Amino acid sequence: MPNSEAAIGSQPTIEAEMSALQQHISEYRSALNQEGVWLFLATLGCWSVSNHVLQFFAFLLAVILFGERVMNRVKETRSFSKLVKAIEERIAQSLPEGDSRKARLYDLATFQKTELSTLNSLKNTKVFLLCWAFYGVSFIYLIF
Repeated sequence: MPNSEAAIGSQPTIEAEMSALQQHISEYRSALNQEGVWLFLATLGCWSVSNHVLQFFAFLLAVILFGERVMNRVKETRSFSKLVKAIEERIAQSLPEGDSRKARLYDLATFQKTELSTLNSLKNTKVFLLCWAFYGVSFIYLIF
């Protein structure tokens, strides 16, 4: 995955900033879905451990490895809301009061409302969510 951290905040135009943010969000969600498949496979592997104590540790190790893989793939450390706030601040600093500033802020608000909505997030990360649910149900089953 490309390093989006350098891209967001250093683009020549506000439109390019918003495009970089959209690409970052898309790449992040894609990474979650791809790593979710590995979590699913690791969860299946955990079920093959016959000793319950070792199986418990296998489940813990699987989630630790999953978290590590996701953190290594995603270079941008700022949250989506902080990235949106940075673009908002750039709009306020670089554009004079008036229609142009209002139009860019409206575009940003629309982007935030559509791309960062809960429904859109769930829709675009359904593979990850299903794999995580399988892991969670499996882990709870193991404990009880």
